Amino acid sequence: MKRLFILLLAISLFTYPLFSKSIEIVNGDFLVTTSPNTDEIKAHCVFKNVSDQTIDVKLTINLLEATEGLDVAFCWGPICYPPLVVNVPRNPNDVITLAPGAISGENEFYLTFSPNGYEGTAVVEAILYVASNPEDSLHLTFKLTTVLGVEEPSLNPAFECIIVDSKVELEKFGLNNKTVEIYSLNGSLISKSECINLLDVSFLPKGLYLLTQNETRKKLIIIKL
Repeated sequence: MKRLFILLLAISLFTYPLFSKSIEIVNGDFLVTTSPNTDEIKAHCVFKNVSDQTIDVKLTINLLEATEGLDVAFCWGPICYPPLVVNVPRNPNDVITLAPGAISGENEFYLTFSPNGYEGTAVVEAILYVASNPEDSLHLTFKLTTVLGVEEPSLNPAFECIIVDSKVELEKFGLNNKTVEIYSLNGSLISKSECINLLDVSFLPKGLYLLTQNETRKKLIIIKL
């Protein structure tokens, strides 16, 4: 069941193209589960300018679906906005300016989720894009769920992502001298091996894969070029 949960989250994250030329996700609470009796919970998204130019980042955000009674609002830059309406996109005028290598503040972009005593689900699509080049964009999906019996909110941050061509340096991710497993996103085990440092993935076709190490519960998304 835990593995299925991991795979569902991975699929959710990659429903849309994840990478832009200039914007990269540092951390994000893309899957939130909480009690219907929670007053309010925040789902943060922190991003980075990976280009060599200063960029102005803009936002388009849309509530794709929401159970009646659930409220989802958002804060972007210095302003917090009223609750979203299903299929009514919002385009704030404000920009978040990032110098090369700069990272957005934890409270510069986040969603606020108010269950109001109701059980259900809300799904939000957010598009971060460079103001001078809207095609340079990053598409994200947030899923917010309320379930009876959940005592504490559960925030599941984005997976650590690595882009590789032929080998993964496991030592960088605390996986040195460990048994690692590679799965497809449909849950099929592709390989299981013990590696000293370099994991050979040259045999994998281009695509997305999940790498896990059970002892340390490490989970990485591999993007094979």
